[in-house]
Amino acid sequence: FGDAGAEALAAAGSDGRIETLDLRHCGIGDAGVTALCASPAVRGVRRLRLQRNRLTAEGVRALAGFERLEELARRYNPLGPAGARALVEAPFAGSLR
Repeated sequence: FGDAGAEALAAAGSDGRIETLDLRHCGIGDAGVTALCASPAVRGVRRLRLQRNRLTAEGVRALAGFERLEELARRYNPLGPAGARALVEAPFAGSLR
């Protein structure tokens, strides 16, 4: 799937009613997450599963585009200290379960 698949999903025509997006083990990196976050097709996502991908601090900062995010599964990504800081500072941090 990778970044190209995420970019294709972001470009797909949708009415933005997708609430759950499960992209575990898909090889998605920062470019793919950035494309998804900028897309009206998936902007309404409330539950996002990104375990075991290639997400770094840059991708975490892009997640701010998911304004309605309530659940974020992001284990086993190389976030590093900057990524952890970006998660804590994200606009949705207070509403995550």
